[in-house]
Amino acid sequence: MSFMSRIFQRAEKDTATKVAVAPVDLANPTTTLVEQELFIDREPPSPTKESMRTLTRLEELASTDHREAGRLDGFTYHDMTICGQGIERIKAEIRCALEQEVNRIGRFVDLLDVEIRKIQDTGSANLLLDLQANRDQMERDRYRLNEQQMLVVGNSGLADLPTTTYEAGFRQGYREYLESMNFILKYQG
Repeated sequence: MSFMSRIFQRAEKDTATKVAVAPVDLANPTTTLVEQELFIDREPPSPTKESMRTLTRLEELASTDHREAGRLDGFTYHDMTICGQGIERIKAEIRCALEQEVNRIGRFVDLLDVEIRKIQDTGSANLLLDLQANRDQMERDRYRLNEQQMLVVGNSGLADLPTTTYEAGFRQGYREYLESMNFILKYQG
């Protein structure tokens, strides 16, 4: 007997032993009141794995040391306009991650607003206060991230470490290039 046939035979045996449900008489319905509390979710919506990934990406971008990438670019391209472009690329990545996080928090606040409106109709004061406190915290987080977006434009805030290390690495690579060219010219002629 194959594996699949054993599974299907077991499923047939399980369905045969189930208790039959009595049919509902539609002509004579009985009204039972279901408590509305059964349908109210007392927990605020939980953040998704995607949002955790975005926040981790934001932290990763802010703490990355770009010294080696800058050194390689400085040695290869030895032009300060390339350095400026590299810094702008780093800032753009951080701004993009910040924007994604702000948008995620905005969607989450919208979900909380819907839940708050539902709860206001039921009159659950404690739950309403908890949801409003969560919403207020999310708004503060969104405001703080908007401030970080403004700071990134000026190479500070979350962009401070990555841009500083990239520029220092670029200057080091540029210096190494000049030294190597000096060395070659010195012994060539």
